[in-house]
Amino acid sequence: EDGHDGRWESRLRRRGGPARSTEHDDRERELRWLDCLVGGRQALLDLDGRLLVTRPLDLGDLPGDVMARARAISGECDRLAVEVFGLDELVAALRHLLAAALAADPGMLLRSTRDDTAMGALVWAVGQANALIGPEGHLLARELWPRLGVAPSAAGRGAALLERLAPGTDQLVAPPGAPRLRATGRPGALLGATRALLVSRRDE
Repeated sequence: EDGHDGRWESRLRRRGGPARSTEHDDRERELRWLDCLVGGRQALLDLDGRLLVTRPLDLGDLPGDVMARARAISGECDRLAVEVFGLDELVAALRHLLAAALAADPGMLLRSTRDDTAMGALVWAVGQANALIGPEGHLLARELWPRLGVAPSAAGRGAALLERLAPGTDQLVAPPGAPRLRATGRPGALLGATRALLVSRRDE
């Protein structure tokens, strides 16, 4: 640009260049990332790394036919948690997410009759929330769908489920060195190992 003394000067130099990120800024960004994963600052402060305890499925007050479908979906999720991932604890996470999803969106099962797709969506969502799916996880996404016996399109329904539970978090960027975790906003959907990792990063 034309400088005040008639010479050319760089606009970038005149403005001091782009602001550099400070260590404090990086820590604040990471805290916001952690907040989104678990549902807020208080949930983050209360977080611990204990293993999940599997409890009976609590679906609240649902119509009889929807209740029966939800229990059937949950039963299939229970089986796949052990057969596909070999994780008994995953049963608790899947039950928690199903109950949370139906509480947030009671009409979830009324918009589709495909219970197999709903099951695939739940398994995909919990798998993504715990970094179980992908190069660093238990199996790749392309390996998941044949094991579940459902089409990969179930991932779209899983993404929509997560968007309802944790709106606007689909573009969350993990801090350097952190696993890529999809936000559920529900600590109960996170395995003990995942929560222990988040607690460690929180305390740092």
